Amino acid sequence: MNKRLLLLLLLPIFLSLLILFLTVSPTFTDNDSIDPLYNPENRNYYQFVQDTGISWNNAEISAKELSHGVFTGQLAVITTQDENDFITDLLPDESSAWIGLKASDGGFKWINEETFDYSNWSSYQPTNGDYEDYVELFEYNGKWNDIVNGNHDITGYVVEYILTNPDPTCNSGNSPNINPVEHNGHYYLYIHNGVEGQDNDPAITWDYVNEIAESLCYEGRQGHLVTFTDEEENDFVTGLISGGDFAIIGLHFAHSEEELKWVTGEPFEYSNFASSAQIDEGDDIIVMIHHGPWTYLNGYGVSLDYRTAFVVEFSP
Repeated sequence: MNKRLLLLLLLPIFLSLLILFLTVSPTFTDNDSIDPLYNPENRNYYQFVQDTGISWNNAEISAKELSHGVFTGQLAVITTQDENDFITDLLPDESSAWIGLKASDGGFKWINEETFDYSNWSSYQPTNGDYEDYVELFEYNGKWNDIVNGNHDITGYVVEYILTNPDPTCNSGNSPNINPVEHNGHYYLYIHNGVEGQDNDPAITWDYVNEIAESLCYEGRQGHLVTFTDEEENDFVTGLISGGDFAIIGLHFAHSEEELKWVTGEPFEYSNFASSAQIDEGDDIIVMIHHGPWTYLNGYGVSLDYRTAFVVEFSP
């Protein structure tokens, strides 16, 4: 039998095997990652990043280089079963991903030093084998396994995006990923959909955006939701707001005292409420409409599931 005839006979077999391989094998494309998704349980965002064969050490470095708005990345730290389930649901079929857990001092530690009091090990794990110091999460059952740093079967890693302000005094430099604009010695940062997520995102509350604002630092100044002292300042901030947006400001209705208060405690002397603005029971969020006037959020016909922006001010 000549070689040409042999090749013709083997070709159908080869093609059949190739089709079988493509059918049963998961298909991954490096960096084919989903967008960050919001977890209402802890108000952080999570993202699976596809990177086949990446080492744990390189995944940790890469995660720290990522950001989502004003949130900074780290390998995921998992402290509850609900959080583990949420992350597992992010993973593609038949995948495994690094999480932010590794062996240390005879046990295991989270990369952020958070207390290690929740675990979800596979049966007979961890084995603490030679150099098996790093932990992966399986998609098919949500369980964990300790393996070596350079395991080539890994398909990516999970990034958790968190608010970080390691120095509340703001003496250690500017917060990452922000570029505020200056006006009369103050700096202003407009955050459009800074808490974007699924529809009916429960993160859009005054307390939550205030927490974000106070976590930011710029030029040695701690951020706060914007306050206004005159019309000129109001007009400047109005120019930052995208058309159609409602921007939360640092004014809220204190029900216990039945009065409006600025978040900074400064006197409430300047006001720019729309003529149609009316407070209803439960309204305690004031927003600036994109053309300048203020109103109560629910009183304007929008609710907390509206994709609302907010403005951060860095005062001297």
